[in-house]
Amino acid sequence: MAYYPPYQPRTTIAPLLVEAHTRLLAEANAAMRNGQNEMAVVLAQVAAELCTEAAVSGLLRARSMNELTKPLLKLFVSYNICQDRLRDVYNALSGDTIQGQTQFWEKLCTHTKRRNAIVHEGKGCTRPEAEESCKAVGDYIAHVTSVTSKPASQV
Repeated sequence: MAYYPPYQPRTTIAPLLVEAHTRLLAEANAAMRNGQNEMAVVLAQVAAELCTEAAVSGLLRARSMNELTKPLLKLFVSYNICQDRLRDVYNALSGDTIQGQTQFWEKLCTHTKRRNAIVHEGKGCTRPEAEESCKAVGDYIAHVTSVTSKPASQV
């Protein structure tokens, strides 16, 4: 049983049309609304990492490099875009300099540090911190979605 009410889509088809990272971010926001701030931060990070994995996979597909997806992604312990090596791969594939996105980049990296403190050190977080994390991840997902939804010829 979840600690918070699960995300309830408005139609039965919606879950099939919504990416996993979008659903997880909705779960993170639901957890936050129900006072589960730490859970919200952890779920938001999972959403961000799923988005990164999907983006890199999609960018490789767009370049007809499907056979590289599995071996390349296996090189990373996690899909945290704030890590230099993964960010360099994303930047090279997308042509995007994501760390230059001033509207969310610093807050996204602060969020990942917050998530690590919660998971590895047992720290708590406040509602405003959870809100900042969910917003930073939402902004990140929106940005990556806009970059990766371009036609393959523009990637």
